[in-house]
Amino acid sequence: MNTAATRPAQPIKLYGNAISGHVHRVRLFLSMLDLPFELIELDLRQRANRTPEFLARNPFGQVPVIEDGEVTLPDSNAILVYLNERYAADPARWMPPTRWARRACSAGSRWRRARWPTVRRPRGSWRCSVWPPIRPRR
Repeated sequence: MNTAATRPAQPIKLYGNAISGHVHRVRLFLSMLDLPFELIELDLRQRANRTPEFLARNPFGQVPVIEDGEVTLPDSNAILVYLNERYAADPARWMPPTRWARRACSAGSRWRRARWPTVRRPRGSWRCSVWPPIRPRR
C-alpha cells in the first residue's frame, strides 16, 4: 500500500486534446484512481501545442502533459507509471510488481504497437503476453 501520498494537494493539470488516445488513457487512469484533475484543452489545429508556453512544458510539443504541483511530466507511459507509483493504493494492481515483469510488458507493448497498432491486451489484467517470452536473468 502506498502511504506516501494518497491525494494531490491541488487538482492535477492535464494538457491535451479530446481526440488523442494517449490523453484518453491518462484521463481514464486519473478517473480510475479517483484523483482530481483539470483538463486544459489544446486546439492542435491552431497549433496550441507549438506555443512557447507549451514547449516549455514539453519541448517536443506532444500531448499529454501533466503538472502535479512542482512535477511536470510529458509522455503518457511515463505519466501512467508516475500516477501509479505516487497515488495508487496498491500499485501492483495496475502494474507488475517486479522490475523484469514491468520491462517485459513495456517491451511487449512497444513491439506489438510497432507491428499491430490495433492489438489490445486482455481485459481486466495487467499481465501481458510477450512473444518470445522474456525471462529474468539469474
